[in-house]
Amino acid sequence: MTLADNGWAIAMSRHSDAGSFASSDTPFSQRMTYIFEDADQTMSGKGQLSYDDANWDDDLEITYRRAL
Repeated sequence: MTLADNGWAIAMSRHSDAGSFASSDTPFSQRMTYIFEDADQTMSGKGQLSYDDANWDDDLEITYRRAL
């Protein structure tokens, strides 16, 4: 996990060891980046997959909004 001023990023390698929460059977690496917007009322995430750890393809986009 990497922290930034406005969010964080999580990455899981397809070569992760058995102690990782990533499956060692998975043929791809994943990464997800989250940012906070709108005075921290919105959190947006973008996921990507890579089968060679060099080229990354967009996978998932998700947005959470605080409902108060």
